[in-house]
Amino acid sequence: MKKFLAILILIFTFQTPSQADDIKDFEIEGMSIGDSLLDYLNENAILDKKPNWFKNNEYSIANDLRLETFQTYLSVQVAYKTKDKKYILEGIEGYKFYKKMSNCLKELDEVVDEISKIASGTVRSKKETYKHNDPDSNATITSLNFKFDSGDTISIGCANYLDKNPPVDLRVIFRTKEYSYFIAHKAY
Repeated sequence: MKKFLAILILIFTFQTPSQADDIKDFEIEGMSIGDSLLDYLNENAILDKKPNWFKNNEYSIANDLRLETFQTYLSVQVAYKTKDKKYILEGIEGYKFYKKMSNCLKELDEVVDEISKIASGTVRSKKETYKHNDPDSNATITSLNFKFDSGDTISIGCANYLDKNPPVDLRVIFRTKEYSYFIAHKAY
């Protein structure tokens, strides 16, 4: 049975398991790595939310999901292998939006502290600021990662865009090792 963790319910209703040693132990809006997206949307709704962002079609995403059941995030993005007819989740990203980077960074630190308490079997990186890996984006991102022994990752970051309103988003990202590699080396 999965341990329940609704990342980023802003500490107000934050529930924590004693320890979590696998990325599948974490949830964003009830979704976990390894779940089928078909449990949340029908196939037509999934395909309607599919942008064509990647130069390689090994993976696809359903972008800007805004389900009535969401309690923490305004928007969720999920990734699955393009040829997978079960739409098994390989990546899940939850987004909240801010007008000020300082507000986002404060919440980032709170989420990192909570994950640090329960994410056993992980190595935590330093917080760094860098340019978004999408060459068409003007965003800078301040983030850090938790890497599980399996190679799967949880990333928490604040992205600052020059051309969006609101300009800042907090993102909590779960990715399998394979999907992380795809994003870093094949997607753009």
